[in-house]
Amino acid sequence: MHIFVISLQTSVDRRRRILDRLAELGLTAEIFWGIDGRKLPPSERRYAGRLRRLLYGKDLTDGEIGCAQSHFAVCAEIAARGLECAMVLEDDAILADHLPQVLEILSGCGPVQGDRGWDFVRFLGKPKNIKRRKVVADLGNGLTLCRFFGTPGTACGYVVTARAAGVLAACGRTLWTPVDILYGQVWLHRLRVRCIVPSPAIPDDDVASTIEDARFVKKRGLRGWERIVHPIARMGFKIFDGAMKYATYYGGICLDRLPIRSRG
Repeated sequence: MHIFVISLQTSVDRRRRILDRLAELGLTAEIFWGIDGRKLPPSERRYAGRLRRLLYGKDLTDGEIGCAQSHFAVCAEIAARGLECAMVLEDDAILADHLPQVLEILSGCGPVQGDRGWDFVRFLGKPKNIKRRKVVADLGNGLTLCRFFGTPGTACGYVVTARAAGVLAACGRTLWTPVDILYGQVWLHRLRVRCIVPSPAIPDDDVASTIEDARFVKKRGLRGWERIVHPIARMGFKIFDGAMKYATYYGGICLDRLPIRSRG
């Protein structure tokens, strides 16, 4: 399976660490140069700032915009090359010893063959991200493929098919939410998203983030009519978002019980 590592050109140490770790696991990767949001011209951001502020009360940071556009760009590359499937890693990912086994299974060399039953497999890392989950396939050796609830954070690693990569790249035409949240909004991209438990990759919280800590600041940057409309828009969005999380999770569990040919 082809492996891409997203890395800013300035992140020399991070890039060296993950390439060394991949080599220890017997894997090689192609570096995909990340996009620095601080240097991205407004015309290339494709950022819907007003929509973002109305729904969340604040803008995305330059780092969040650059991170999202980097992931959309690598997905576009996967789709353009027509790769059957590929793994994408961020350069701060901590890789587990069972990663090669996971890649072998997801490549179709293991228990999941024929109709894969997935379009997009995320490495969600921390157990708190996937407290509510449903096993859809036992992959052996303690590994499971699971359907998970909600929109957990982190885009540190995932495996995606070419078709799904094209769909995700198209989602980047209008950016209004962090890419890891978008990846969990299955009602928007309609992909079959799963996760591997235990995760073969987790984010390194000890390494300084390139996204900036400003994303955690709750200060509102609203002015004029946006300040008035935001509470109403926010309430409506939270109701809709919550309803869709439950509908897609429990509706998906029902679909999982149907024969593959009946799922459409």
